[in-house]
Amino acid sequence: MLFLEGALDFSLDGAEAHLEARGDTLRLDVDHPRAFLRAAGAPRVGNRTAVRDLARLFFDQGLTLRVVSRNRPLLILGRGARPGITARLLGIPHVALGRGGDLLRVLAG
Repeated sequence: MLFLEGALDFSLDGAEAHLEARGDTLRLDVDHPRAFLRAAGAPRVGNRTAVRDLARLFFDQGLTLRVVSRNRPLLILGRGARPGITARLLGIPHVALGRGGDLLRVLAG
């Protein structure tokens, strides 16, 4: 089992982010999720296979990745995810979507 500790501020093409690791949980905080996704080269519409594989990787290592924007949860991957109906319908285990459709608005925009 991995135990992580540390923090990192970084930017991708001007899209700033803060990554913090404590124990088995990583928190990625981004102010402008759409800009961050574009800078990271992510496709406009989520790639289910890539998300499923990443979530499985975190789960298998006993880790949780929480992606937040302005203190609002967008996505949780890995061990700490409690999949809701949307994740189950999409066939992506070990993934939980944020409340209020925040993630869907980011991906659709």
